[in-house]
Amino acid sequence: MMEIVDIAVNLTGWYNGKQSHTEDLSSVLDRGNHSRCFGGLMHAAYAQGVQNIMITGTDEEDSFEALKLARTDGVVFVEKGEEQVMNELKRVLEEGKGKISAIGECGLDYERTQYCSPDLQKIYFEKQFELSELSGLPIFFHLRDAADDFIDIVRRNRHRFTRGTLSEAERLIGLDLYIGINGCSLKTEENVNVVKSLPLDRLMVETDAPWCEIRKSHAGHKYVKTEFTSRDKKKWSSENLVKGRNEPCAIIQVVEVIAGCQGKTTEEVCRVTTQNAKKVFFHKE
Repeated sequence: MMEIVDIAVNLTGWYNGKQSHTEDLSSVLDRGNHSRCFGGLMHAAYAQGVQNIMITGTDEEDSFEALKLARTDGVVFVEKGEEQVMNELKRVLEEGKGKISAIGECGLDYERTQYCSPDLQKIYFEKQFELSELSGLPIFFHLRDAADDFIDIVRRNRHRFTRGTLSEAERLIGLDLYIGINGCSLKTEENVNVVKSLPLDRLMVETDAPWCEIRKSHAGHKYVKTEFTSRDKKKWSSENLVKGRNEPCAIIQVVEVIAGCQGKTTEEVCRVTTQNAKKVFFHKE
């Protein structure tokens, strides 16, 4: 029986900017934790499924909602999102003791600067290390197209990496960081070749649901063995996945791509990535 930890899921509200059907959180979690979520298309070896989920909060208000959700189920934990109002985030940390597993996602994203300039990102990225020092929690990093500044800030202040070159990944690992792999990490042949070369004992897996699904157009899809049935949101049913919406149960596909490109078994990838996640985020369990 394989056990998998999904280190990044957003389950706190609407997706793609609006609510398209009835709230179905319980069905999503059930699919992630039981073999029936795979519609009979998976081997019995996967039946144990997703055992731990880290829920992402994107701002202070969303973080409190994520914390409420984390308190409802013993297998759901929470990480906190980036927010300029440090005192409010400190209050989240205080109220969430015992349920918050990490500070994050924090980092730099130079592709989407329409939301925040690089200079402002760097200022507040440094400030967020204070939250980690205050709480004693690990930091869950986000990085896109900003490797040099990111590494400089992290090195100065002493696991998240979604896109870049092998040399950038090796530099991050050299800082004693772990790398989270999701569907967006597996789009191109270059992406797959980077993952192929990374040490398994430094990897974790995530869906980043409801986004970052592995699509048939992705280079990594050729390694996917487990497929899911889905329905258009206009024909929504709690028994089916929503077309175009990623879910925790699809974490097995990320595992399969890593296993396929590295020439390992899915069992080994599950075991090692789960050990890594528990070592960093759930070591007190």
